[in-house]
Amino acid sequence: MVGDRRDLDPRRDNRSSDIVWTAPAGGDHKFAVTVGIDPATGQVREIFATGKKSGDVMRAWIEDCCVLVSVLLQHGYSFEDLVDKINRDDGLKFGGDHASPLTAVLGLALDLEAEYRAEFEAVK
Repeated sequence: MVGDRRDLDPRRDNRSSDIVWTAPAGGDHKFAVTVGIDPATGQVREIFATGKKSGDVMRAWIEDCCVLVSVLLQHGYSFEDLVDKINRDDGLKFGGDHASPLTAVLGLALDLEAEYRAEFEAVK
């Protein structure tokens, strides 16, 4: 069940990286991805992605998708459950070829969260 929105610390940690998604029909799309991480839990609580070309439909689509994902995360939906729901059954999974730019962005977000958690555990 999704509950009330959990406020994020205004000084939360984040991680950023670039990614290139290759469309199944060909053509590369570059995205800059940033995840906001809850420092108390080490979990991703927001995702931002933007395309490199202003005015591009793909850029608008991925930005809108990330807003929706972020709203779900901030209302208590777990990142892992969300990834499970979006992960596809056709062999195009996170960590390999990606069926959509959203699965590519979420796959990178998973990697950035794991990187943060590893750094967090090393500091303990």
